[in-house]
Amino acid sequence: MTKTTTKVQAHIRWMIRRDLPQVVAIEAQSGENHWTEQQLLHYLGNRIYIGMVCVDSQDTVLAYMIYQLHENRLDILNLTVNPKVRRKSIGFHMMQKLKSKLSEHKRTMVEMTVRESNLEGQLFLRAMGFDCDDIVRNGFDDGDEQDSAAWEDGYHFLFTLNTN
Repeated sequence: MTKTTTKVQAHIRWMIRRDLPQVVAIEAQSGENHWTEQQLLHYLGNRIYIGMVCVDSQDTVLAYMIYQLHENRLDILNLTVNPKVRRKSIGFHMMQKLKSKLSEHKRTMVEMTVRESNLEGQLFLRAMGFDCDDIVRNGFDDGDEQDSAAWEDGYHFLFTLNTN
């Protein structure tokens, strides 16, 4: 059985509060380590965190991204595409939109740390031109802070704007 890679008509905009139920639903469909509405509200309530969504013509959220602004870089905290529309270039376009915010005079890097178990995310970042530059030991808490087995390692990926 082969999968098709039909493109989806969509556009990217800032995340707004009425997007939250759809974003939470995408998170719930995306695996066991999903973000809660409270976590999303925590980040979106702070000006250094930015949320973007990719929506279709009916304003249905297909994917979302939250990133943090730093002086010289952007740090992606989460990028999640609805499992029903994966492999249709949505993540690619969201990443391109974020990369377009880089400038040789201000922010020149994008970074993201992904779980060791998230092979799909690692391969996506490599395909987007990111390099893995570090292993983050016990970087992800899976619930029980007292239980060291509840912690998972991650890989730190970095994309640097070519300023030549």
